[in-house]
Amino acid sequence: MKQFYIITNITKDEDYGFANQVAAFLKERGCTVVLRTDEITRVPAQTDCILVLGGDGTMLRAATDSLGSEVPLLGINLGNVGFLAEVAKDDYKEALLRVLDGNYETEERMMIDIDIMHETGETDCVHALNDIAVTRGADLKMKMYEVLINGKYVKTFYADGIVVSTPTGSTGYSMSAGGPIVEPGAKSLLLTPLCSHSLTSRSIVLDPADEIEIRIGKGHSGEEQEVAALYDGRNAGVLRSGSAIRVKRSEKVTRLIRLSKVSFLDILHRKLAD
Repeated sequence: MKQFYIITNITKDEDYGFANQVAAFLKERGCTVVLRTDEITRVPAQTDCILVLGGDGTMLRAATDSLGSEVPLLGINLGNVGFLAEVAKDDYKEALLRVLDGNYETEERMMIDIDIMHETGETDCVHALNDIAVTRGADLKMKMYEVLINGKYVKTFYADGIVVSTPTGSTGYSMSAGGPIVEPGAKSLLLTPLCSHSLTSRSIVLDPADEIEIRIGKGHSGEEQEVAALYDGRNAGVLRSGSAIRVKRSEKVTRLIRLSKVSFLDILHRKLAD
């Protein structure tokens, strides 16, 4: 590898101090390095590797921002070791030397395409590596969510919200809501209600070819509803009665560079023990 594109979390890496340190290390070894700034926001042509300095949240943002480039990402964690950003900050030199030597594996992660269909008729199209969540936002009242799968009605949930996640996202919001933990290399879609007002509401694990639609209807008394939509932690705006979200497996994938022999189950055990 000869050209690197560095994306850093400027909250954790103030004044790009660590990013510049990493860049200098690579340049000393004959590499070309481009640092993401407000002026440079696209992955440059001929980039071999995207270095993401931050945590799992920074990795999620980098995955969607680099969608379509097919350039693999390597996460260097500036906090605790995460599920996506596996390299500890103090180990970055060893990790980069292994990358330069070609001593690594590449792992593909499934992503989702999300169509957000507003009641006005406008549609926003976004993509996510982890999940899309529809929630009641700051409103304390539960909301009504009508769920269809492949165009067929399944159930109307009276709940705080609904999360649709990938296997990668199964250890995020979905897990917090009681959803199953799925090995990230699996191919499936997970639908998990948030605090549903029902004793029989459970997560549903679906075939990756399935298409999920969540419709925002009216409340119990026919009142108009407003809900908030978030994808990979990003704000997708407010949805009102008559709007809907459609989720399906994306043709795009996120490629991650893997150096560690530590398995997903080892990381999971460490996380659950915290």
